Amino acid sequence: LEITDHAKLIGAWNHKTLAEGGIIYNSLCVTCHGDPHKAGSLPTARKFHQEPFTNGGDPYRMFQTIDKGYGMMTPQPQLDAGQKYAVIQYIREQDTRRKSASVS
Repeated sequence: LEITDHAKLIGAWNHKTLAEGGIIYNSLCVTCHGDPHKAGSLPTARKFHQEPFTNGGDPYRMFQTIDKGYGMMTPQPQLDAGQKYAVIQYIREQDTRRKSASVS
């Protein structure tokens, strides 16, 4: 049984993990979830660029959603724990930018 050190993976976030998360999001997640430039294909999928998280927006809850699935979203076993956290970093960074832009 593999033990995931969640705090270590989150603490290791940097520009490289952000870039990796962007690549994964834009090749896998964007299909259903979309982005500010194109709508996702699944109407029930959260549009992270405009809607709040439904299963929790903290990194661990987001990890659980990607790892175990939630609602209609299936688990993503093809991603290892580091890749899942890279995607989470990317999604959270995009959400922070969206919120900052709406305040300005």
